[in-house]
Amino acid sequence: MRPQARDYFPTSLENSPRRGAVPLLLTLYVIFLPVQFQIVEGFNFAPSDLFLLAYLLFQSSRLQFRKGAWSIWHAALLPMMILSAWVGFEQNGELTSYVVVNKLLGVLWLLVSYGVLSSEMSSAAAVRSLARTFVASVCALNILAIAGFFWPPLESIMPRLNYDAGERVAGFLIDPNAFGGLVLTALALQAVTALLKAPLFRGIAGPLISASLMAGLVLTFSRSAWIGLAAALVFLATVRPLHSLKLAVVIAGTGLTLLVYMAYKGLDYFYAMSIRPETIQSRIDSGGVALGGFLSHPILGTGLGTFLFEHGSIIHNTYLWFLSECGVVGAIVVIGLTMWYFKVAIPIIRSSRGAQRGLIVALAVAHAGMLGVSAGIEVFYQRHWWLVMAMIAACRTSFSRPQFVKVWFAPPSESLALSPAQFSPSNRPILRAE
Repeated sequence: MRPQARDYFPTSLENSPRRGAVPLLLTLYVIFLPVQFQIVEGFNFAPSDLFLLAYLLFQSSRLQFRKGAWSIWHAALLPMMILSAWVGFEQNGELTSYVVVNKLLGVLWLLVSYGVLSSEMSSAAAVRSLARTFVASVCALNILAIAGFFWPPLESIMPRLNYDAGERVAGFLIDPNAFGGLVLTALALQAVTALLKAPLFRGIAGPLISASLMAGLVLTFSRSAWIGLAAALVFLATVRPLHSLKLAVVIAGTGLTLLVYMAYKGLDYFYAMSIRPETIQSRIDSGGVALGGFLSHPILGTGLGTFLFEHGSIIHNTYLWFLSECGVVGAIVVIGLTMWYFKVAIPIIRSSRGAQRGLIVALAVAHAGMLGVSAGIEVFYQRHWWLVMAMIAACRTSFSRPQFVKVWFAPPSESLALSPAQFSPSNRPILRAE
């Protein structure tokens, strides 16, 4: 019986027989990721956590441990944080609720959410489905936030919208910088998959979503998010230089369009919100103090929560925060954890094809972008970043590799992969699918 081309070439993600449905509770968890409310100073409530809790109560029997989604860095994270909390207790003489609830229980909850998400995304289609849900949710809230920015009565109707007195786009995430990282992540997923011919949203919706997200990113006036955008472009340039250049041109065009509009409305305001020299100086000062704390306690740091306890503020830099409060030990764990996802993603990028390659490249770009955002704010506890990391881990456990057909005994000048259109008996190669 003569082999057919479909026997050798994987179907699209949409038609894959491995396509799995993500539970509704986890879909709702992703939908509500862009929403938080401040309960009291220093403590925020995220509605998405209710859906994750409901999943654990009613559907935890579905969970499967996927070894490929975990590393030694995940195992070391919570013990390292507990050790750092103990150092802070010895240093300050007390263990605050901020350290216990926000830091220790917070990182434990993030690890739980990571385990749940990486377990349930058991196929490429499931990863893509949650990515689409995330982008759609962020885009809808971003459009609402932009509307409130330009039409203030909307913010009076929804007082939690653009929380920072309407001066910057912040959605329902309270902090414009955190919202900037959220929008950057969604932009990377949609724009990069579109550049690689596998967009999460096709047709006219795709460019409109990318344009609205880019506008929202600009109007957050978040320098941290803009640094993240630059980091994302740099990483994309290392794996897809031409695509990085195309995306940079599109971003520049969108930025210039907004600049022209803001020049008409008031360029001085745009300039003042973008520069904000007083915040730059405060970041430099806090960074210097944090670095001094690290130099005085280089191994284990000054202890978790010590900087807030002594100075009444946070460090606003993820790397300096871990260096200062957790020392070299903490920095090694966190850097090892974040770099592990590149170690996972890059081999998949090299071996996958089509829609799967577009998705894993977009996820790696989003991850690089969040590492860039880390230079301006503390983003380690941002749920959407852990969602991206869970998706990368899920790709490792669910993508079949390699996603192409090797042609043995073919002349060196011939391609090592055949498309279905090229396949015919006249080719007469010896094929082997791995």
